[in-house]
Amino acid sequence: MKKIISTVTIFCFLTTILQAEYYSKKEARKTALNTILLGLGLAAIGYAPLAIEKKDITNPSLNYSKYTWNKQNYGTSNWYAAAQGVVKNTGNVPLKNVKIYIKYYDVNNNLLSSEYTYLDTYWLEPLPVNTEDTWHDIITTMLGEPHRLEVSATYEYDKI
Repeated sequence: MKKIISTVTIFCFLTTILQAEYYSKKEARKTALNTILLGLGLAAIGYAPLAIEKKDITNPSLNYSKYTWNKQNYGTSNWYAAAQGVVKNTGNVPLKNVKIYIKYYDVNNNLLSSEYTYLDTYWLEPLPVNTEDTWHDIITTMLGEPHRLEVSATYEYDKI
């Protein structure tokens, strides 16, 4: 906004100087005052909407802390694992392309498997605000016994 007002003010002064060569001093002062007032009015009215910054009030948030999992041994080193959970959109905008990541670790915290899945119902459309959905993931062959898992999520959204 300061740049716009400065530019308009400089324009007004230059216009006044050029007008002073063609008009008497009394008329030049009157014309200069009118030009300055007109310039400031145009700056305030015409360019003020451009100077206002839109603030992003988007607050996306997804709760994915509700989940369970189980495991079962199929032979000496082959393991089956299944995880399922519930997510809730706790933000103020619909969430798109929600992706759930599941990482399985052994007793020594070595990564055994890294998987991802999508929501059961809202995998093709945005998850509305304050809405829950479920997810499921199954690994049929894992070499090593899983002892813990980590769940995380990513999503996209449109700014408000």
